[in-house]
This record gives sequence, structure tokens and C-alpha cells, in this order.
Amino acid sequence: MVNATALQRIGLIVLLAIGGPAAAGMYKWVDEQGNVQYSQQPPAGRQAESIKAPPPPSSSADEETARLKQQMEGFDERQGDRAKAAAEQQQSADVEAQRKANCEMARTNLQTLTSRGQISIKEGDEYRRLSEEERQAKIAEAQKQVDEFCK
Repeated sequence: MVNATALQRIGLIVLLAIGGPAAAGMYKWVDEQGNVQYSQQPPAGRQAESIKAPPPPSSSADEETARLKQQMEGFDERQGDRAKAAAEQQQSADVEAQRKANCEMARTNLQTLTSRGQISIKEGDEYRRLSEEERQAKIAEAQKQVDEFCK
């Protein structure tokens, strides 16, 4: 059975083996043909510039995951806003269509009441004629509906 200290030593050896070449650094020099060369070993008998390894990426996997999650939440929120705006627009269009239908009906009723001298209405199974007083009240009511719906 392997104990914890042995595992730590194995882990340290693996890290050194992986990180060793990167920790050694890089070298830059110009060869005989004037070409710039790079390697992990300095050239024998030539002057070489030591180049430090770039720093590790600043964002960890957790930070990247959090950033992506935040972007997705923003996307979901914008998509919800668009759906809500579309629903509100549809509701507004439905209300406008209903208002137009009410306006047309109110205008038709007003025209009918004002163009005919005698108006009959159905009450149950029978028809009866409106008195002039009732007709004038219906005209006033129809005009009120025209004013309300035909803005």
C-alpha cells in the first residue's frame, strides 16, 4: 500500500518533469544565414538571448465557466424580453383590432338609428317599435360609443 508521503513525492516528480522544460526557458539567436532561431538550449559558441516563458493564462476554468454562465443568463434574459415585447405587441394589435370592430359597429348603429324614422327592436320572440324618446336615447348612446371607439 502506498502512503500519502509517497504520493506527494510522485506528484512532485511528475510536476518537475512536466514543468522542467518550460521552466528552463527559451533562447533566441541569429544563425549564419541571418535567420532568427529559437530553442530550449542555447547554441554552442554563439551569443543567445534568454526569453522568459509567458505567464500562465489569467482566467481559470472556473472563471471562464462563470463568464459563460453569465453570458447565457444575459442571452436568456434578452430572449425573454423579446418574447415579452412580442406578446405585448400582439396584445396591442388585438386590442386595436377589437377597437376598430367596435367603432364600425357603433357607426353602423348610429347610421341605422339616424337614417330611419321608425326603428323596431326584438324583445324575446316579438318585435316592438321604439318611441321617439327611446330612439333619441339610443342615438345618444350610439354617438357616445362612436366617440369612445373611433378615436
